[in-house]
Amino acid sequence: MTGKDSRFERALSDYTRISIALVPLGLLLQLFEVVRVRSMHPLPPGSASPIAQGFAATLIFAAGCVAVFAIPAIALLRWRPRAGRIVYRLVISVIAIASALLSAYFATALIPLGDDLFGYSISESIEAAKSSGGFGLLPIGLLVGAGVVAWLLTAWTLRLRTSVRFDRITVGGAFLIAAGVPILLPDAETFASDEHYFLALSKPLFFVESTVSYFTDRSSTDFKFAGYPLLHVSTREDVLGPFLNRAPSPPNIVVLIVEGLGSDFVGNGAQYGGFTPYLDSLTTRSLYWENFLSDQGRTFGVFPSLLASLPPARGGFMSLGANTPMHESLVSLLGKDGYETNFFTGTHAHFDMIDTFLDRQGIGRIVDQAAFPPSYKEGFTNSGGFTWGYPDDALFRRSLEVIGPATQNPRLDIYLTISSHEPFQAPGIEQLRTRFDQRLSGMRIDDRKREVYKSYRDVFSTFIYVDDAIRGFFDAYSRRADFARTIFVITGDHRIIPVPEESRISRYHVPLVIYSPLLKQARIFPAVSSHLDVTPSLVELLRNQYGLTLPDTVAWIGTGLDTSTKFRSAKSIPLMRTKSEVRDFMSGDGMLARGSAYEVDPGLVLRREKDKSRREVLKARADSILAMYAYTVRQRKILPPSAKAIAEAAQLAADEAAFQKLNLGKLTTEQLFAEAQRAGFARQFERSRVIARHVLAYDPRYHDMRALLGRTYGWERRFDDARPILESLARRAPFYREGRLAIIDLEIWSGHGAAALARTDSALRDFPGDTAFIHARPRALELLGATQK
Repeated sequence: MTGKDSRFERALSDYTRISIALVPLGLLLQLFEVVRVRSMHPLPPGSASPIAQGFAATLIFAAGCVAVFAIPAIALLRWRPRAGRIVYRLVISVIAIASALLSAYFATALIPLGDDLFGYSISESIEAAKSSGGFGLLPIGLLVGAGVVAWLLTAWTLRLRTSVRFDRITVGGAFLIAAGVPILLPDAETFASDEHYFLALSKPLFFVESTVSYFTDRSSTDFKFAGYPLLHVSTREDVLGPFLNRAPSPPNIVVLIVEGLGSDFVGNGAQYGGFTPYLDSLTTRSLYWENFLSDQGRTFGVFPSLLASLPPARGGFMSLGANTPMHESLVSLLGKDGYETNFFTGTHAHFDMIDTFLDRQGIGRIVDQAAFPPSYKEGFTNSGGFTWGYPDDALFRRSLEVIGPATQNPRLDIYLTISSHEPFQAPGIEQLRTRFDQRLSGMRIDDRKREVYKSYRDVFSTFIYVDDAIRGFFDAYSRRADFARTIFVITGDHRIIPVPEESRISRYHVPLVIYSPLLKQARIFPAVSSHLDVTPSLVELLRNQYGLTLPDTVAWIGTGLDTSTKFRSAKSIPLMRTKSEVRDFMSGDGMLARGSAYEVDPGLVLRREKDKSRREVLKARADSILAMYAYTVRQRKILPPSAKAIAEAAQLAADEAAFQKLNLGKLTTEQLFAEAQRAGFARQFERSRVIARHVLAYDPRYHDMRALLGRTYGWERRFDDARPILESLARRAPFYREGRLAIIDLEIWSGHGAAALARTDSALRDFPGDTAFIHARPRALELLGATQK
């Protein structure tokens, strides 16, 4: 044997021996996953076979790793044996840590993590991890433990003796297995439920495959489009008018989006009902669509769908930023027609870029976590100090304070609740658990369902709280003078994730309840509709019944709520489970889900489609419609832009071009603020403003940046330019201290003593004893020629 051959054989031997550790390591991690899942969730019947397939899939993943790393690792081992062994062992340790993380995620959510990860910013991902206690000692210990075990296992396998024949067969076999991955891996179509399919998956392999697909998908279609294919003349059909008495003036519209509220938890016959009695009663006193769909699996898509009937976009429509196509929404249209428009939430309005989207609609006021006074107490805070914000009852109380007494002006009020979000720790959780136990003990259900309820005790206890909060909101609202002319629209953004889903449509199945004192009678509608149909129906109601001046040409992709009293499914609905792309689609009585085709029977029961030709027709229709949606989003061809929109787009493009010239693209938002602040202090005002406008275009709730932007104009004595910026900030965040100081300074600098004094006194009422406001008062009095008493 020559020296070169000898070095190669030694390198191959080292590689094989280290690689052997992937087998026990993978099996240990898979065992951890099964134990962890079983400790947190009841396994569905028939799980033994999928679990066994999961272990097999783990071995396939191990073989794939051996094949992928063979050439670079063996080359390094041959060139630098010692360094090669360390590097490859580190690679396996990293794989072990990543696999443990993916298994832990699956054990919590019962959904494997895939390319949906890339739809969120780093800050949003960190925030979501914090909400689950993701940075506690146990998760960190798990990851460190996985890395240590991998390092020790590879040290042990390096001591084994192998033959050249064994080494070659092992590596060659790994290549053969890797080549057969598409055939060997579980096929979603062969499983009765997603739960079984997910149990059978190798979570790291699923993540790798979906990630590769996400970053390499450059698919194009043969469909050709031109112009604005979504544009059409409104039918002007008012489907809601016949069920509502006409009010003397345009009604208030209250849109209540309840986090995680799936139809499995609400209404007669709900699979996991019994814990939302008030909402259950509303379904019997309202217009109720029992086979209603959200067209997204998480919160990211509910606002574009429900408020604007917009097509889906990869990454989520709200994240398009400067590439957002011209469109109209319920917010923008009613705002132009004299409605006061408000958005209320107890959490951060910038999550999923909700505030950015609503800003573009011209929303009049956003009240989020930053707009609650000190008298309100935030909700559950975990050991890492993270909280989602203020609980639902506080949200409703705060909103009614902000709205104030009823006036003749109509309002559009939009709510997003947050309490029914993980970690499901509503205020008074101990008492809620007791109420849950009492209700469960009186329910006539089989032992397996009782076990499911018990496994998700805090979820159902939280729903009791949310139901109570909504009851309190309606009780308070019913005492308002404008209650009699208010229409309430209640729905869920998606079905809550941890509780087991019965079918592949369950995630999208949410209730739609339209309640109003104006109702002539309650009705239940079995026909299928979706979030996409709500705004078109509300617009036509207001046009036909109240004469609002609304456009005749629209680009809604929804066709209006179906008020048939018999079950039918006659709509085409894109269903976007995650931000990555549309993978599910309903068209008429057919549905595509995870590559499988189904017939949609009454009650949204899915039955496997056996007719291959019907399946191909359904797929072709889905491809055609989704290609059109993709064209309208990518080419910004939803609506022709107005002159104002063109001017705004030009200004945005100019701002972005100016920012690009600064070469600051790699800085974080916080670093950009520091640089904008430094430039402002150095009187480099234009540089500071370019940075500020860039950040605010994507994060309009960055109050520090908006205050700085306004101050730069004040420092330059351009008071007329500073004022609208700082007044806007005061409306957005009335309890943001620096914003209040900034506008007081502006009044003083511009010589408006009376306004400065009024604002200072107002600030001292909200911030009693604050030295900055105390010191501002004599300055204001001095302008008035007075002295402080």
